[in-house]
Amino acid sequence: MIKESILALSGHPFGQHERCNNTWCRFLDNPNEKFNSLPHGKPLTDGALQNDLKSVFTKYAENSGKLSSLGSTQANESFNRIVASKAPKQQHYSSSGSLNYRIAACVAQKNEGNKYILDVNKNMSVSPGYYTLRLAVLRDIQHRKRKAIANTYRFKQRRRNLKSTRHQKLATREVREGVTYSSGIGLEDHLSDDIEEIPSPSLQPAYQTIEWSTTVNNIFFDIEATGLARNSHITQISATSDKGSINTYVLPKKPITPKAQEITGIKVEGSKMFCHDKEVKSVGIKEALKMLILFLAQYKKNVIIGHNIKSYDLPVLFCALNNCSIMNEFSCSILGFLDTLQLFKSLLPGLTSYAQSNLYNTVLNETYDGHDSMEDVVALSRLFHHLAPSTEANNCHLFSFDSAARRYDHNQKTKLLLPTLTPLTEKKVITLRTANVIAASGMSFSHLRISYARDGRQGIEDVLKEEDVNGKVRVTKSKKIVDAISDFFKSLKPDE
Repeated sequence: MIKESILALSGHPFGQHERCNNTWCRFLDNPNEKFNSLPHGKPLTDGALQNDLKSVFTKYAENSGKLSSLGSTQANESFNRIVASKAPKQQHYSSSGSLNYRIAACVAQKNEGNKYILDVNKNMSVSPGYYTLRLAVLRDIQHRKRKAIANTYRFKQRRRNLKSTRHQKLATREVREGVTYSSGIGLEDHLSDDIEEIPSPSLQPAYQTIEWSTTVNNIFFDIEATGLARNSHITQISATSDKGSINTYVLPKKPITPKAQEITGIKVEGSKMFCHDKEVKSVGIKEALKMLILFLAQYKKNVIIGHNIKSYDLPVLFCALNNCSIMNEFSCSILGFLDTLQLFKSLLPGLTSYAQSNLYNTVLNETYDGHDSMEDVVALSRLFHHLAPSTEANNCHLFSFDSAARRYDHNQKTKLLLPTLTPLTEKKVITLRTANVIAASGMSFSHLRISYARDGRQGIEDVLKEEDVNGKVRVTKSKKIVDAISDFFKSLKPDE
């Protein structure tokens, strides 16, 4: 019946039943009919409905001066909170006989405080009660304290900051997720093609420290490669421990750079490999890595120790392991890694150089043939055992395999995204350092372009200054950089 009545009203202009052709409209059949399912059985006829609407909106019209100022709604929200405590929404009190008393209690608490209960008890000739009195006084004191704190400058400033932060997060999500995040998107007749989501800020994984143990097997490790790039091909792998050693020459598929050839003395002529002009037996990279894995598999809880292993040896090694698809096999025998560069800096502060050859000469007063990986691991082993770092010192620089692998994966993703930002770096819109930060956060050139297309300069600013889970800015808050990127996209033609 209600549905029919609503459809009847919507079938013609207000008050024009006589012109209505809607078959649902039954006003002409029985104009005085009442619909008892509505509150108090009020009819949906023109005169009664109009009078009821007038009585409602007259109150708004009389208070239009107050409403037009758009003042704070905190008083109303505070009262609504009191009502919700005495007439919870999850319970149906609308048609109960106690509703009027519950609302009256809310009004009394709002105007008089919690001591209204005492006044009610006195009027009913009921003892106020000691505990009731004490609780009412306590609640009123707490309310006055909260009100005093809420009126302080620091509290208001914090509230403004939180509101600004919420607004910023909402705006950023709208830019990142596009129209799919807009309100009422399900009501749109035509779906938008702009559905690509800009990824949330990506954090560079931190190295996770692990506990040093006397039961771990120390593997001193070093490699030589075709160059200094982190995707260089390995030319020599060496490892040693108290229980044995391994030294393998690897035939690379990339040419060895002149500088690397000069330093290591390794060169390739056709399918033959030479070290300091002496031919050496060499194998392919996969076979060499398999040999290393078999060497490590002899022991449990291996800790690989290397000088500057974080920055160079691990990225080159992980690259080779991934290319050969044997990273999982390698990880089975590894507990963690220890970088002696950072360790020796903490043990021997103030040196001018922390190159391994210089440390070896300073500590042991000897020299050795550097830049041969086998010589390097033997020298590193002697240096490590001579200095005998404490367990606490080792714990500060020992990190897990999983954290190193996650760090490598993140860096690889960054390297894939960085070339997409070349249009911005070539025209000096941003520096290479800023481009690295943008790529490390998980954004590419196309993501910046989508941000600008969705909300112009504000879209660029929102995604660049978005905060990650640690509260750090994703890229920058610099207006100069935001303006430069925005101007660049503004100058592009639609087909560029």
